[in-house]
Amino acid sequence: MWHATLAALPADWIGAEALPVLAAYCRVTVQLRRLGQLIHQAETGPDALDLSAYLALIKAHGAASQTLKTLGTSLRLTPQSRYRAETAAKTIESKRPGPRPWDGMRE
Repeated sequence: MWHATLAALPADWIGAEALPVLAAYCRVTVQLRRLGQLIHQAETGPDALDLSAYLALIKAHGAASQTLKTLGTSLRLTPQSRYRAETAAKTIESKRPGPRPWDGMRE
């Protein structure tokens, strides 16, 4: 996660002072993936759904998602944190169609 995030950014995007925030961002991303796997297992597993455990997973996933959003914004990783509305609209209009970021993801 660390390498993929840094590879997607200009070399000077994240300074040394922000590396702990980047580490937290990567850690929460991995936690979200694991929580997603556990939620999927709870929903599709052969055992009866334990509603209290399931709801705890959903709550933890929601909290981690909010944390990831906050960390991503503070690192200026989200589109909203990098562009003003006018600039974003011009950028979108000027882009050629291509593969979407999620096209290669597995379900």
